[in-house]
Amino acid sequence: MRRATAALRSSQAAAFPELIRLVHTLAQQNDEVTVQELADLVKKDSTVLVKTLQIANSLGYNPGHVRITTVPQAIQVIGFNRVRTLALSLLLLEQSNRYRSPDEQREASALSLCSGLFAQAAGAEQSLVDPEQAFVCAALRHFGRIVMTTFLTSEYRTALSLAKTMPADAAFRTLLGLTPAELGYELLRAENLPPEILTALKPCVPEALDSVDSPATVRLHALAGFSAELCELVCTPGLNAADFHDQSSRLAARFARLLPGLGARMPAFLAEASHQLSRLKHGLGIHTLPLGVLDRVKHRIAKKDPPQAADAFARPDSAPPLPPPPAVAPADSAPPAAPPRADTPEFILQAGLENLTALAAAAGTSDATVCTALLAVMQRAFGAPECVLFLPRRGRLALEVAHGLGRAWRELPPHATITPGERTLFGLCLTRRDNLLVHDARDAALAAHTPEWLRDSSALAAFALMPVADSESLAGLLLVGWPERRKIALSPAQAQQIRELLSLLARTLAR
Repeated sequence: MRRATAALRSSQAAAFPELIRLVHTLAQQNDEVTVQELADLVKKDSTVLVKTLQIANSLGYNPGHVRITTVPQAIQVIGFNRVRTLALSLLLLEQSNRYRSPDEQREASALSLCSGLFAQAAGAEQSLVDPEQAFVCAALRHFGRIVMTTFLTSEYRTALSLAKTMPADAAFRTLLGLTPAELGYELLRAENLPPEILTALKPCVPEALDSVDSPATVRLHALAGFSAELCELVCTPGLNAADFHDQSSRLAARFARLLPGLGARMPAFLAEASHQLSRLKHGLGIHTLPLGVLDRVKHRIAKKDPPQAADAFARPDSAPPLPPPPAVAPADSAPPAAPPRADTPEFILQAGLENLTALAAAAGTSDATVCTALLAVMQRAFGAPECVLFLPRRGRLALEVAHGLGRAWRELPPHATITPGERTLFGLCLTRRDNLLVHDARDAALAAHTPEWLRDSSALAAFALMPVADSESLAGLLLVGWPERRKIALSPAQAQQIRELLSLLARTLAR
C-alpha cells in the first residue's frame, strides 16, 4: 500500500492525478460543474485534449461535420456528459500506452474501459441509475489492478503464478497483503471521493448488499459489480459460447432482485458497448491500444466461440508467431505422453514448486509468505482440509505449531510440541526423514505412539507426516490431515515432488 501510494505521487504517475480529478467531476451533477471547469480539466493532459478534439470531429460523434477546435465547442456539439465520459475513457487508454506499458497494464486498462461501457449502456437501458456514474464506478473497480500492473508489475506477475495453486484473492493477500480491488478502494478512499462512488467500489455480493444505503446507491453498487464481473467473463480465454451464455445468465440472475430484467436486456447493452468501442477505435485510428477486446465482445454478441488462440488484449498490429514445423517421429516410436490434467496432484505440485521457487527468490518475500503458500499447495493437491507446519522457535530444539490452514492447528494446545528423537510417530518421521502415512489415527495399536495432545483431536482421524528437510538440515515437519479415516497413498512421482517442495522450504528457512 505504501509503495503504491508513493508511486502515485511520483513523476512516473503523470496521468493518475488527472484521472482522479476527472473522476471527481464525473461524480458531480451537471449543474455543479461548469463547461469551463470540464474544459480546463481535459486540457491538463495534452494527449487527451488532442484525442478528445479528434474524436469529437469524427463522423460517429459529429454527423453534421461541424468543425470543432476547442473543448467548450466540443461540449456544445456532442454534449457535456459525452465529453466527460469520453475524456475518462481516453485517459484510461492513454495511461495504458505510456512508459512502455506491460501487457498486464494494458489488459487492466481494457477491462476498466469495457466494464465502464457495459455499465453505462446497461444504466441507460435500465433507467435505474445515472449512466455516467455507472461508467465511473464500474471502470474504477479495476483501478487497483491498473496501479499494481503499473508500479508493482513483478509482484503482480508472481501473484498470478501463485494463483495457479490457490484462489486468486488468497494469492494476492499472501504476497502483497491485499487484493487489487482492496488496493484500489484504499487508494481512492484517500482521495475523498463521494460516498456513493466509494460504496460502489466495495466487494459486491448482491444477496448481502447493505439495505441501509439508499436504493439508488444500492443499484449503483450492484450495476458496477455486475458489469465488472460480466467483463471478466467476456474476456475469459477459452470460454466457449455455450458456457458464456450459461455463466452470464447465472450472473444476471444473481442481480435480478436489484436490477430486474438485466438478463433479457444483456444483448442490447452489449451491442451498445460494442458500438461505443468501435467509435473509439475508428474515431482515433487506434492500432496499438488494447482494443482487441472489441472482437471478443462481438463474438459474445454473435453467440460464437472466440478463436481458441486469440488473445482478447493482443495488439492488432503484431503478427502471430509462426507455428513450429511438425516433428516427424520414427515409425516405431511411442506416442507422446499426454500432459497431466490441471486438477491432478502431480500438476498442482509441479505448478506449486515452480511458483514457490519464484516466490522464495523474489526480493522482500517473508518466510511466513512462503510457508503459507506451501500449505495452500498441499491442501489443494490432496484435498486435505487440515495442514499444520511445525517449526523450531529461535534457540529451542522442540518444534512448535507455526502456521496452518483449517481448524486443527488453531485447536491444538500450547504444549503441542515435537522433540526430535521422541518415541512417537512424529519423532519417527523426523529420525527417518521420510514420509509417514497414518490411515486411522484412532487405531488402538497406535495409541502408545501418538502424542497425548493429538489423541482427542476430532479434525485429524487420518494424516500424513512429512519432514521439512534438505540434504544438510532438518527444518521442521508438515502434517496434512483429514477428519475421517482414509487410505492415504502417495505415488513415487508425488513423493519426489513433495521432497523437492519441502527441501525448497528448508533452504528458504535456513537462509
